[in-house]
Amino acid sequence: MEQTTITRIIWQHSEVLPDETMDFLRGIEADYGKVKNYVYARYSGIRNVGRLTPVYDILTEMRHCGLRTQLNLPVVYYELAVADAVTDIKSMWGSLKNKIRELIRANENLSEDDRMYIRTVLKLNSVFAAVLNRQCYEMPDNSKGLDLDVERLNNLIRRLVRRYLSAPE
Repeated sequence: MEQTTITRIIWQHSEVLPDETMDFLRGIEADYGKVKNYVYARYSGIRNVGRLTPVYDILTEMRHCGLRTQLNLPVVYYELAVADAVTDIKSMWGSLKNKIRELIRANENLSEDDRMYIRTVLKLNSVFAAVLNRQCYEMPDNSKGLDLDVERLNNLIRRLVRRYLSAPE
């Protein structure tokens, strides 16, 4: 079977956009960044870990806060900025949980039951949020009946979160 090479020339043309259009796009870019920074400041903290899963709730709150009308940003870009920021915050928390999983795997002072409890807490967002906010929660099913010092393990989780939590960029 003989192979042949086909060469194709592709012409790409680009035109310089008018200054008014570029100024409009730069304004949207600046407002997009302001919306993302506002969402980061409002929702990236420990108190809002449990509220991140339904993005629609955050979108609804952000629709009624008045920031879009203040910036005069089109709805499409506003909601994209909010969704983009929430996605960044979720990935930040996911990275943090992966880092904590690595640290507990390497920690020789933890028993296998301790590791299982911490992995379970990291997997269940509602329990993880309750541990970080020092709220009451129902013990996960696979951790019931184990010989655990729950307060010590919860303090370890909080300490690791404080140490490795970084601000979204």
